[in-house]
Amino acid sequence: MGHRQQSVVIDRPAVKVGLSGMRTSIPVPTRPRLVLFTDLDGTLLDADTYRYDAARPALERLREHAIPLIICTSKTRAEVEPLRRKLENQDPFIVENGGALYIPDGYFKAPLPGSSRRDGYQVIEMGLPYPRLREGLRPSKDKLAHPWLDSGT
Repeated sequence: MGHRQQSVVIDRPAVKVGLSGMRTSIPVPTRPRLVLFTDLDGTLLDADTYRYDAARPALERLREHAIPLIICTSKTRAEVEPLRRKLENQDPFIVENGGALYIPDGYFKAPLPGSSRRDGYQVIEMGLPYPRLREGLRPSKDKLAHPWLDSGT
């Protein structure tokens, strides 16, 4: 077994210079805020059974210490929401390989810039909506060997 590394955080005031040029002391947190990001398949969920039994003790510790569990997955929102209900997870989640970030309404005090409200979430979409992407690529259709733009809606 290796050595366990310990970190010591000293609670001391930091110095902040305001707009007026005055120096003020602000407290430095004694503990860093932690967040855990996890994939699902083969990470939080067993690769064969899709169960999370082995992760239960860790999930309980996260809950005890109020550490947010942010699910990041290739799955869609519709696939993630039932699992979040089973886990009693109330934290934001990322779907479709980073295509969108869903933040439950009220999670943060203020709305996030660039987000839209949808079905109880603030949503930040990272890419273009599919119809807009198809429209933008349509001029390239005749130059391609495969008519991939002919399928879909």
